Amino acid sequence: IHFNATKYLDFQFGYDKNFIGNGYRSLFLSDYGNSYLFLKINTRIWKLNYLNLFMELNPRYARGLGDNLLDKKYAAIHHLSINAAKWLNVGLFEAVIFGRKNNFDFTYLNPIMFLRVAEQQNGSADNALVGFDFKANVAKRAQLYGQLLFDEFFLKEIRARNGWWANKYGVQLGAKHIDLFNIKNLDIQGELNLVRPFTYSHSDSVSNYSHFNQPMAHPLGANFAEFIGIVRYQPHPKWTTS
Repeated sequence: IHFNATKYLDFQFGYDKNFIGNGYRSLFLSDYGNSYLFLKINTRIWKLNYLNLFMELNPRYARGLGDNLLDKKYAAIHHLSINAAKWLNVGLFEAVIFGRKNNFDFTYLNPIMFLRVAEQQNGSADNALVGFDFKANVAKRAQLYGQLLFDEFFLKEIRARNGWWANKYGVQLGAKHIDLFNIKNLDIQGELNLVRPFTYSHSDSVSNYSHFNQPMAHPLGANFAEFIGIVRYQPHPKWTTS
């Protein structure tokens, strides 16, 4: 169900998947896993675009349960982006996964950003993530994009360079180019994704960043470095190769 409440505000409610990002992958939220029940509120004012996303998730998948109803967990996500220039868009991301057994915490319905503050006010140890992303269009045919995600991050431990396990973060850098060598519909894309071990995990396994035991961001979960190269070419309206 999707409708525009006003010129600047639209709502979407349903059972589906969502994707946040500009790349082939997303370190914030991807459409790799299973569908889920969600409410999405999108606000567009001036150069700002503000997304509120509330989700009902399943903390586990179990075989052989037949028609039994599985317990639920919940998530709240905010993403605020601004067109800083005609060629540059930057954004802030935050998410909280809270494992209240079949009980939505209405504190997280707060539409204002900084869910981490609400999480701390609740005196809880919910799984909170924050991030930054950007998209820059260059010379009308190229685009640079990236994401930086923090699950847990301590600058002191980074400087120590001792490989401390709890520095949990992910980095994405990518580029696209259309009509390469002035050949119409010949497009290329390169993307690097790197995620530290234990990112998206949590001391409470119910509150990890997953749905039906599937990752909600990158399909590989964490502890990987990946490079993707894509070439697409459409020589004829009815033919496409990649």
